[in-house]
Order: sequence, then C-alpha cells, then structure tokens
Amino acid sequence: MLLLICLILAPLGAGFSAIVVAPPAKLTDIGLDGLSAQIDLRIGDNTVQVDSGLLGGLRKAGPTVFGKPVGLEIKPNDLDLALFQSNGSLDPATIDVAGHLFADPQARRAEIDKVAAAVVRHYGGIGFGAMYLVAMLEIFGYVYVKYRRRTLAAVTPEVRAQLWADRRLERGVATTVAVLALVAVLVPAGYGLSPLSNHDVSIRPDAELNRTFLSGWQLTGPFKSLFTQAVNSVDSLSKSEQAFYDKVAANRDQEYLAHYGADTLEKNPDVVRLMVLDDLQGTSGMARTVAESAQRVSADAIVNLGDLTATGTQQEAYLSYLKSYTVEVLARYAGDIPVYSSLGRHDTPAVAAYAKKVHITVADGGKQKIAGAEFVGANSPYIVNFGDAAELIDPDVTIDTVAAKLRDTACADKPLAVFTHDKELLDPVTTSGCVPIVIGGHDYTGMPSQNVTTPDGITRKIILGSTGGHGDGDGLGGLSTPRNNAPFVLLSIDKKTGSVTVDTTTVHPDASVTMQTTTLAPLPAGDLSRLS
Repeated sequence: MLLLICLILAPLGAGFSAIVVAPPAKLTDIGLDGLSAQIDLRIGDNTVQVDSGLLGGLRKAGPTVFGKPVGLEIKPNDLDLALFQSNGSLDPATIDVAGHLFADPQARRAEIDKVAAAVVRHYGGIGFGAMYLVAMLEIFGYVYVKYRRRTLAAVTPEVRAQLWADRRLERGVATTVAVLALVAVLVPAGYGLSPLSNHDVSIRPDAELNRTFLSGWQLTGPFKSLFTQAVNSVDSLSKSEQAFYDKVAANRDQEYLAHYGADTLEKNPDVVRLMVLDDLQGTSGMARTVAESAQRVSADAIVNLGDLTATGTQQEAYLSYLKSYTVEVLARYAGDIPVYSSLGRHDTPAVAAYAKKVHITVADGGKQKIAGAEFVGANSPYIVNFGDAAELIDPDVTIDTVAAKLRDTACADKPLAVFTHDKELLDPVTTSGCVPIVIGGHDYTGMPSQNVTTPDGITRKIILGSTGGHGDGDGLGGLSTPRNNAPFVLLSIDKKTGSVTVDTTTVHPDASVTMQTTTLAPLPAGDLSRLS
C-alpha cells in the first residue's frame, strides 16, 4: 500500500515541485508596446508585485488558490517608452499611450488575459512535463520489473537465488537512488504546500490611487509622488475617453429609437443586415461603437473595408503606439457576429495575420459567403510602412491591373456585392453592371450612396468616409476620439421585396450622433436569386 501511495504521489509531487523551482516566464509586449518582462510564480507569497528596479514598483494582494496564497513578481526588462521628458516633466505622449490602454475595458481585459494565459502555459507546461516524465519512468520501471520476474520465473530456484545474490549491490544502489529521488521530488512539494512557505507581506494601499485604475495598489520606491501624478493623469484621460464613447452609445440609442422606433432590432430572416466601416486607423473607441451598433441591430455580419491600424506594425495589430487595440476590440465587441475585412494601405501582413488569429476573415480576391450571399473582397495593392509614403506591394500589380481582375472575377462569378478599401478599384466593375452592389472606402469624407445606370442594369454604389474620424490630409490615425465626422453604414437588403437601404450613422467630434437613410434601387428578381 505504501508503495502504491508513493507511485501515485511521485508524479504529482514532481509536477508541483517543478512549478515551485521553475525559472520565470518571459513575455514580450505586455501592457505597453516594447515592454518585455519576466514573471515569477511564487507559491506562498501573498502579493502581486511589479518591480521596476530603482524606479520602484507596485504591490497588491495576490490570489488564493485552494486555500494557498499565490504571488506573482513581474520584473520589466526593457521599456522603450519614457515616462518623463528631458526637463523632468511628464511626457504627454506617454500619458496618452497609457491612458488609451486603460480606456477600453475589453482591451484591458484582453491584456490581462494574455498575461495570465502566458503564465499558465509556462508553468503548466513545466508542471505537466515533470509529471509526465516521472509517470513514464514509473511505467518503464513497472515493465522492467514484470520482465525481470518473468525471466527469473523461467530459471531454477538455485539459479534465481544466485542471481539475487549477485545483484544485491545493484539493488541496494537502485533502492537508495529511488528513495533519494522520491525525497527530492516530494520535499519541495511538501514545503510548498505547507504553511512554512507562506510569507505575509503587509499591503498598505495608497489613498492617492483611490478611484483610479490602480485602486488597491501600494506604490513602492523613491519616486512615489511622480508615479502618483502620472497615474492620475492616465486615469483622467482614460475616464475621459471612456465617458466620450459611453455618451456616444447613449446618443446612438436615442437616434436608433427615433429612427427605427426601438433602440434594438430583432433579427429578421427575410432581411440581410451588414454593418460596414472603413479606415479606423487605430481608433479603438470607434471599433467598439461599430461592433456594439452591429449587436444593437442584430447584424448578420460586419464588413471592414480596410485600414484597421495606423502604423501597420505587428504590435499595433493588438497594441498600437497609442494603445488602440483596433483589431482586438473590433473582434471582441463583435461577439458572435462574423467579421470580414479587406486589407487597406496600412494593413501589413502582420495586421492580417493577427486579424486571422482573432477569427476575422480576410479577403483574398475570391468569392466568400457573407450572410448567405456571395461576395468578392479585394485588397489594396498599396502598402504604407510607418513613416513612409504609400508604395505598390508589387510593381507589376497596380490599381489598373487589380481593378481589371476584379471586374473579370465579378463578371464571371456574379456575386451579390464587391467590397474593397480603394474606391478606385471599383470603377471598372461598377460600369460593367456585373454586380448589383459595390462598396468602397479610402475617401475620408465619403460620398452619397447612389444608383449608377449601366447598359446591363443598375449598380448600387456605396462609398464610406473614415469611421475613425480622419480628415483628408490631417495625418495618421491612432486617435482616442474622432477629430472629424466618423460615419459607418448599415446596409439592409430585403430578400422578398429586393429593397436596398443604406442607414449612415455619423459620430461627431462632440459625441453627438446623427442618422441618414438612403434608399437605393430595389434588386430585380434575377439579382435576388444571388441571395440564399
């Protein structure tokens, strides 16, 4: 029985001991762009500590797991972000960075989830690896013992006794090694689980941090007053941005109530509803607004025309230089509503890769099903690397060649609609009359939705302005709130009557919201057949 207990406890003890003595987890780009850190899991410690060396740090009460306190010690390794300017004053750009990070609760939760998942993966992998190794050793040992017993059973008792005598030293050494290994495995585990490993650190939350995002934390180190000033500045900015978009949400609901007769719409199987946006360029608050609005109207899908980010860097795919989690926020607030996107000029391969990671379907120039109908999405042939002018991804692939290919694809496949970031790509397919609806962007201010008459019928043309609120020539995005009018569109198509309506919701810089509806030509029976 004792042997059986030891065999069961050994893998468990090995796993726990491995976690206790494991090296710290290493993370990159956590919380702030360019910040790498190592995170130590400390069994028995009652604090979560952020230690930035000479600058001091933060401390708060840690979690308790199965009655055992568990602490974390986070040590930043590299921070390419200055908190203070050369004259000693707070750097306003840094305050904007941190404020934008903490402004959106979904984005903040995503960052916490990312850190937690990385720590669990690191220590879980080490713990389960140790358990697996010890369990496999036990299994191989059991197989060896069974084989040896079977072999000894085949010989005479005299030979068996002689073999046992010859292997006495070997058996003694093996037993000693096994006992020492068991002790080495179980002693750290026993210590870690016992009250002996508990360390109680007094936590005195700083009153100056009350009602900020660091409420309940204690500042440590010699620069407490400067950090307190920075925290309050960051908190003020984050609450200001959050309050702005909360006000936008309330104004939108009032506008929906006046426009639709209700602030929410039930899903209608006879109506296809697509929420369309373009050119966020890092304005995560508007990503939240659009996705929440899609939820309000029970949209079947969200279609982004391009330019999710401002810099196109891998970090900005989830964490920009202004901490605008545009990709992450759009995907998270969309919930169960599928999101489709074509690539704009600021959407580098890194952005596309992260969009796919959070289950945003990226256009590839071919057909794809959206809300039961066939669409063709085309990507911009241009790319803007941060700080440079737009240039062709491939010198042989230009606006003209992509536009011609898009027209040929549309005329061959007969989709319900074509969408793309660069509105110039739509000209040949629009005049061809092969597609009932074309949707484009990269216009900043947008154009009125219109019917374009062609020899083969009517093409309904929808050109969006910047949903991020960027004006023509006013620089890069990454805004916390829109500088200019920020429109997005709800495209509704009635499967029975063929009616096509475009409801444009515009968020203004003062957080007011207005709506305008344009009724386009209804789809004839032949085009209605493109809807399933």
